[in-house]
Amino acid sequence: MQLLRLLFVLAIFALLPTLIGHFALPNLPGALIGLLIGLVIHIILLWWSPAIILKISGVYTYKKESYVSFHAVLTAICEDMHIPVPRVAITPSPQPNAFAVGRSSDDSTIVVTQGLLELVSEGESAAIVAQVLQYTQQQNFYITTITACYAAIITRIAQMGQFSVLSTKQEERGNSLSALLFFLLAPLASTILKFILTERTHLQADFEAAKVLKDPKYLAKSLEKVHLAVEHDIPLINPNPSLSALYVVHPIHQATLKALFDTHPPMSTRLSRLLNMTL
Repeated sequence: MQLLRLLFVLAIFALLPTLIGHFALPNLPGALIGLLIGLVIHIILLWWSPAIILKISGVYTYKKESYVSFHAVLTAICEDMHIPVPRVAITPSPQPNAFAVGRSSDDSTIVVTQGLLELVSEGESAAIVAQVLQYTQQQNFYITTITACYAAIITRIAQMGQFSVLSTKQEERGNSLSALLFFLLAPLASTILKFILTERTHLQADFEAAKVLKDPKYLAKSLEKVHLAVEHDIPLINPNPSLSALYVVHPIHQATLKALFDTHPPMSTRLSRLLNMTL
């Protein structure tokens, strides 16, 4: 099933540059050029998609000497899960949240926000980190990384296309077909994300993290605290809507973007499942 999902993602994203090449260069072998470009993009993203996501997210270096307590928590959870301690990166966002990217559970990077390190207790950050680490153990972890990277790039192109359409003079708008095409790609990116990143992904990570923590109620409390931070508009700096699907809690409060790119189950569902969970 994992291989089939990966092949589906690769097929969809090979088709997109082919179609764009066909429309952009109708009098030339544009479709072939687009297909070749798509294959090159595939090769790049299959290897470098985690690094690209980290670049888009604007992370900076994590120095464990500066976060001794947090690193001790991370190390303890990894020992309980019998997994190596992953690389860690930090985003400057004040919103407490986290996500993970990587090619495998043994080659992963967890990204934590400055808010998670500063605004929540040590135990609450431990609960969020446990959920993220469980996410890295899922079979489709690499596929979600690749899919989110593709979707993030498409969304960025769509945003550029939107700006081009809005800034083009009235008499030139008829010649903005390519920009308009890019603008329409955002819903496509969200559809592919929702196909690959199902709600079950987060629910399963919640369940497994609760078992590691031996206290489902504490994970529920931690998730609720992050959710309330989002609801109170504690911001995520320079968010890319496509990457929102990776976070422990959907980080964007804006209703339109949340509806378009949300692959998370309702928080009420997550909390209810955890509070009624028995170990």
